Parts: sequence; structure tokens; C-alpha cells
Amino acid sequence: GAQAYRLERFDYDRMQWVALQNSLRLTRFRDANAGSDRLAVYRVCGLNQQGAGEYSVVYPVRLGGPHVRPGNVQGLAVSRGSFADKITVRWEADPGAQRYHVFRFDSTRGRWSGPFTTTQPVYLDSAEPVASGAWMSYTVLAENQAGTSDPIRPAHGFTNRSGPRAADEFLAAPDGVHASLNANQLRLDWKAVTGAREYFIFRKRERDAEYSFVQNIPAGQLQFTESFPGQAGDLYLYRVSAGSDAQTVSATSLPAAVFQNPERTLVRRRFLLEDRTDRFEGTWTALDWDGETGPREISIELEWSDGSFGGLFRVGDLPARPFSGEYVQGSNLIETEGFRMEVVPGREDESLVDITNRRISPQDVHLAFLRD
Repeated sequence: GAQAYRLERFDYDRMQWVALQNSLRLTRFRDANAGSDRLAVYRVCGLNQQGAGEYSVVYPVRLGGPHVRPGNVQGLAVSRGSFADKITVRWEADPGAQRYHVFRFDSTRGRWSGPFTTTQPVYLDSAEPVASGAWMSYTVLAENQAGTSDPIRPAHGFTNRSGPRAADEFLAAPDGVHASLNANQLRLDWKAVTGAREYFIFRKRERDAEYSFVQNIPAGQLQFTESFPGQAGDLYLYRVSAGSDAQTVSATSLPAAVFQNPERTLVRRRFLLEDRTDRFEGTWTALDWDGETGPREISIELEWSDGSFGGLFRVGDLPARPFSGEYVQGSNLIETEGFRMEVVPGREDESLVDITNRRISPQDVHLAFLRD
């Protein structure tokens, strides 16, 4: 009976749920501003003429970072006849990637070449075979210290001998784009791009289909401010691109989101301000599969004494491993060296656990646990 959906992500900076979509018509959504190297927590509810239904269970997602293998590259696009001497290969930046590896398939020679490695989400291919005008196919892998993503479906392009010659240099997309809101004043910051003469600001409301140009900013000014363009409850996305003296323009940055809270959402703080250790006490369990031995039950038993906690970590029938730490009153998480447990906001029998301490677990653990 749902006619649309409301999708929310928990904002750990403001300690409240933030609506990413208030009237989503599709049953899928790509969050391009989720961040990196962290846990993102989502929930969704259905909407119809009678109002909103109950929220779903909370879905935790481990986002990429230097310690998590990058996801598959998204948004691969290859130029088709734009230049006489080069093919431009672009894709969306992965927040956890440290470098990218580009592979080219030459249809006339029937073989792959590469990898061609770059740290930017763009590659200008000027190799000799490209100038022939034949179709070339490209795939891209993202890499960091934790591993490499899987190959993706190739995208295809070619050069055009009668087209313009590409510039020898290209501009990287601006990095470190961050949006903040103080009262009703919005501020956008980003890092300088080598070779940039100016920057272009684009924005859109979350439910709009396209970005609109807002303003160009001189190269020495890495900041943009304006009054928040919407109303309370609106979510806006901002992107930045760089321009050079050669009239070339970079790809746009990853989007930065800014949200104006409606006053009524402040009541959502109440479940986070309670000083209770009983939210952690008890036995928590999860299932894990190492790909070889089959599913195994993992359990964590916690108890308290004078502001400190003690725990036992078990994997299947293996001996329990003890650990301990201090609890900060008012916090919704407990943490000690190489161990972190966070109770999911609004779901006190669900928690997200990260373990990297080999004295506690022989392998890294990044799982959602349920309390028995």
C-alpha cells in the first residue's frame, strides 16, 4: 500500500535521524554523500495518503576506507569522438580508494593493455593505438591497502581524427568538499586544485533531477557562502568543479550535503541522553562465515562494576577471551583498545561491533549483533 518512501540516515554529529528522501518513488537510492571509513545506519518507512508506516529495521553499512576493500567503481564514462588524439575515461571517485587501475581492450588487436595507474578519477589515454579511431573498451579497478575491487562492465569509446586535440594536462576534480550550516548561513569549503583558475559551484535540492549553476569563485578563494536556499526540512547537495586558463573544466567533486533541521526533530535526542549501562549488559550474538568452515556463532557477554565493563568474546566452541574497559556516562558506545560497540539509535537490542585487537579476536570483526 506504499505510494512513496521516506529514507533516513543517522547523523552522528547532530545525534539524530536525517531525511535523505521524503518522497522516494523508487525502491532503491544511492547515497553519494555517506562519507568514508565509517558505519552508516539507515532506516526506511512507507508513505501513503493515510500517513507514514512503521520504520524498518535499522540497516548498518560499512563504508569504504583505507582498512576496507573498495567497492566496485561506479559511473564509468568514456569519450566518443570528443578528441582527435585522446580518449577521456572518467568515473566517480571512491572515498576509500588510494589509486585506480585502468585497463584498455583494443578491438582491432584483440588484447588488453594496462594497468595504467592514476590517483584521480579520470584518465587521458593518448597511446598510439587510440589515435586510429578504432573502438576501445575500458574497465577500472579501485585499490587501497586493504585490497582491490572487482573489474566492472567495460565502457567503450573512440577518437575522431577531425575532432579537436585535447590539452596535455587535465584538472583533477576538487577534493575535500565540505558543507556546514550555522544558523541560516551555509558555508562550502574545498581543497585547491593544481592549475585551476576558478571554481564553479553547483547545487540541487535532493528531489530535483539536475544540478544548477550558482556562482564562479576565483582560484585563490576556496570558500563559498550563501543563505540556506530552502526551508526547514530541506536537504541540498553541492558540487564543485575547477576551470583552467585553457578553458578546460574538471569533473565535478563528490557531493556535499547540508540539511536544515525542522524544530520538531529535536525530541529525537531523548533516547541518546539517558545514562544507562543496562543498554549494553547481557549476551550479544551474531553469525559469521569465513567462507570455509560454514556459519559460526559469535557471542559477547558484558557486565558492569563501578563504571568499568568486563567482557568475554567467544567464537563457536573456542575458549572465551576476556577484555575490559571504561564507560563514559551518557555515551551510546563502549570502547577500549581494538574494541568498539555502538548501540543502534532507537534499537536497543541491536549493536554494531568492530574488533581489531588480536588479543580479543584472531580476525577482524565488523558485524551487527543482537541481544539475546
